[in-house]
Amino acid sequence: MPFETPVENILAVANFINGDFASIEMLQSERQVAEAEDKEIEDVEIKQGEVFIEIVTLDSEGCPPCQYMCEAVKKVLPKYEGKLVWRESLVKTRAGIRRMAKLGVKNLPAMLLNNEVVFDNIIPTEKELVEEIEKRL
Repeated sequence: MPFETPVENILAVANFINGDFASIEMLQSERQVAEAEDKEIEDVEIKQGEVFIEIVTLDSEGCPPCQYMCEAVKKVLPKYEGKLVWRESLVKTRAGIRRMAKLGVKNLPAMLLNNEVVFDNIIPTEKELVEEIEKRL
């Protein structure tokens, strides 16, 4: 069992094993609410003189390589003030999985510049990232 398994999940499994099927109904209704809130991740318009960086991750809060990739962008961000837009797209949701498929991302984490996969499961050095940004400016 993973270290940070929510207590509610453990209780639901225990209740199910003991014949309490109401817990399963509760989980199904929560899943339906989560699916209703699963909004599409919107495309970002690529503007002349700007670079859009999208980092597709599992979650940079709990995945070290994902965090390193986000940190790489944060490190160069001040150099490109007003010319660089970035976001992290999580694949923990259905919308994130659809976005990953739409972009053609095969591995995590992945960094896209102007919707093109540039760093696929490789954390760029500052120099590498700057070179790729400069190519697109």
